[in-house]
Amino acid sequence: QAHHSTEKSETMTTTNKTPAVEIVMTKDACGAAHNAANEYENKAVWLETYNATNDAEMCASYKKWAKTYDEDTEDKMGYVGARKAAEELATQCKQANIDPAKCRVLDQGAGTGLAGKYLQKLGFPNLDALDISQDMLDQAKSLECYNKFICAGISTDMNDIMPTGAYDAMICTGVFTYGHVKADTLPEIIRGLRVGGLLTCTFRGGLMDDKEFGIAAVIGTMITDSVVRVQSWKRTSYLENEGVGCDLVTFMKL
Repeated sequence: QAHHSTEKSETMTTTNKTPAVEIVMTKDACGAAHNAANEYENKAVWLETYNATNDAEMCASYKKWAKTYDEDTEDKMGYVGARKAAEELATQCKQANIDPAKCRVLDQGAGTGLAGKYLQKLGFPNLDALDISQDMLDQAKSLECYNKFICAGISTDMNDIMPTGAYDAMICTGVFTYGHVKADTLPEIIRGLRVGGLLTCTFRGGLMDDKEFGIAAVIGTMITDSVVRVQSWKRTSYLENEGVGCDLVTFMKL
C-alpha cells in the first residue's frame, strides 16, 4: 500500500545568477532501484520504455501500455509524481501571482493525462497536451481536461509546434527518466514559456547525480546564463511502491 511522506516547509532566497535554493529532503526520496518483489503483468512493458533506444521503440512500448498505464502506475507502482508536480505548480503560480483561471499551461510529455487531471481539479482550465505517443494521448482525451493535443516528441527543436513564449506555465512529469528525453532538451522546453512563466518538472531519482546524463550541468548553465531562476527544489517520493524518488523542481523563465 502506498504511503505518503510528509514534506517540510521551505524558505529560500534567490538572485538571478546564483540562486541559493534549499533542497528539501522527504522520506523515501532517494531510492533508484526497482523492487523485484512488486511484480505484475505489465512490468516488462514499463522496463521496455526505460530501455527504448529510439522514438519508434518508445511509441511501440507505450502503444502496448496505454490502456492500463494509469492503473499500473498510480495503483500498483504508487506513482505520485504527477499529483505532486501539479500541486507544486499550483503553489508556485500562487506565489508568482499567476491566476490559474487565466494561465495557459502546456503539459510536456502528457501521456494519459495524469498531470492534467490534477491541474484541472486545482483550477487550471486552459491546458494543452504534448506527447510522442498518439495512443497515450487518445487515453488522455477521455479526461476532457485538455483543449489541444500535440502528437510530437520533446526535442531540441520544437519551433514548428511550440512558439516562443506561448505559455504561462508548463508541467513535465515522468519525462526526465531513463530512456526518454535527453538533458539538452530542457532549454528548448523553457523557450516555450513567457518571461516570468513557470515550469514544474520531475527528474527521476539518480539523474541529478548522473554526470553522463548531464542534467545538473544543463541546469547550472541555464542559471549562470540567467535563462532561469530556481523557485523551488524538493527531493521527494515518486514511485512509492518501487522505492524510487525524484527531484521536483520549479523554474521561472527570466
